[in-house]
Amino acid sequence: MSGFILLLSHLMNTNTPTILYTESTQFPTWIIPFPAVTICNMNLMSKTKVNIMAERFQRNSNLTKPQLIRLFRLVLYATQTINATNEEYHQLDLLLQRNNITLFELQDEIAPNCETLLQRCKWKGSHERCHNIFQKVPTLSGMCCSFNAHMGKLKYDKSIDFQSNEEYTTSCGAQTGLTVLINPDLEDYHLTQRKIAGLKVFIRDAYDFTNTNGLESIVTPGTVKYIRITPQQTRSTDYISSLNLPSRRCYLPNERKLFHFRSYSQVNCLMECRSQKLYEKCRCTLPYWPKREKWPYCGLKERECVLKYKVLYSSVLQTERADYKNNYYAEHLICDCYPLCDFNMYSTFEDSGKLNREYSLTDLRFFKNINVTNHIVLHVFYANLYAERLRFDVYENWLTFIGTFGGITGLHMGYSFVSGFEMIFFVFVRPACNWLTKKQIRYRIKRRQRKAQLEAEKKRKEEEERERQRRIEAFLQIRANCPY
Repeated sequence: MSGFILLLSHLMNTNTPTILYTESTQFPTWIIPFPAVTICNMNLMSKTKVNIMAERFQRNSNLTKPQLIRLFRLVLYATQTINATNEEYHQLDLLLQRNNITLFELQDEIAPNCETLLQRCKWKGSHERCHNIFQKVPTLSGMCCSFNAHMGKLKYDKSIDFQSNEEYTTSCGAQTGLTVLINPDLEDYHLTQRKIAGLKVFIRDAYDFTNTNGLESIVTPGTVKYIRITPQQTRSTDYISSLNLPSRRCYLPNERKLFHFRSYSQVNCLMECRSQKLYEKCRCTLPYWPKREKWPYCGLKERECVLKYKVLYSSVLQTERADYKNNYYAEHLICDCYPLCDFNMYSTFEDSGKLNREYSLTDLRFFKNINVTNHIVLHVFYANLYAERLRFDVYENWLTFIGTFGGITGLHMGYSFVSGFEMIFFVFVRPACNWLTKKQIRYRIKRRQRKAQLEAEKKRKEEEERERQRRIEAFLQIRANCPY
């Protein structure tokens, strides 16, 4: 019974080789890096920029300005549902060729910019210029404004200078986090993704690609938004590195390299996987998506192929050879995009209210010379001074195995370390001693037999010698008595 239960324990260790448990609930948040805060405008096209671009295109076209403005919405064919004819796509393609501009460049030209969106910024209670702490980052919805982002630095583009230092905060509360005064500029709205005006705010790890299909916070004009962050850190032990990849199901630092991003994360890996699969089908990739240096962006000529394989970038990645409901380990077939063994997670809690400066006297410098109408004030901060820290460890190592072995065997048969030495004595030492003793006895018997044989042989030779001497003496006596 003891041996059977030990076998079951071993099988459990084989099936679940790792374990995650809470190491501390009082881990200081100032040691955990502040997440990236990405702000995306609901307005996908600036009315002012669209009018300027339409006047530019009108010089080389016989189309009217409203017709050109209507064609510009086709640049979003891959991510939005657009009701348009093939003739309209053909007209836009001719316009792009005549004006020597690509579809990606046109989309970038008519998109709103961060300079007009972000008006005032504060970080840890200090006033900062927004362009110093925010930067443009690519997302699935286009270019957005991000604070403390490190994910997008391309391997092959040395001209892009992203921040090199992670941001930390030494306290909690709205006064010590990030505060941004945002002007949605409703008069400049031209085309939105949803039936609402405002912003989308994403809280992500600083090294993750901003996937807009994930959790997001919607902020409407004329409101104050408080986003409270509760971080959680997971760290692995040194024993994890002794397991192979299918067993631990996570990557160690610098174990997996990506072709586009400098830093690995599961989100970045899945984005590269989607882009790779789309390139294999259409020989191009979507704008703002991760790509290799020589990959082209998909234009209007690749529209049919992109729409045909839209499931590659709009649905969950799957493989035909795996049953995800019954096979938990099927995910290793999807580009081997395992998570990191060491990572940070950020949970958010939101509060909002109507923005009203009529009776407020606080932070006069922050709102100086600004006529607050449809503006948005966004506060992003840590909710508490302490966070939860998890430890990712092996289910059983050599030390815990000794404890398991001693506990199970001691429970069933009073086993102890003395019993262990006794077992070693009776199983190994005593049989060895018995075998050596028997071998020594056999050696002594053989030695006695050999000695007896030698003595018998010696006696036989002495008898033969005496017999020979007796015969010689008898012969000599007969010869002496014979006269002849």
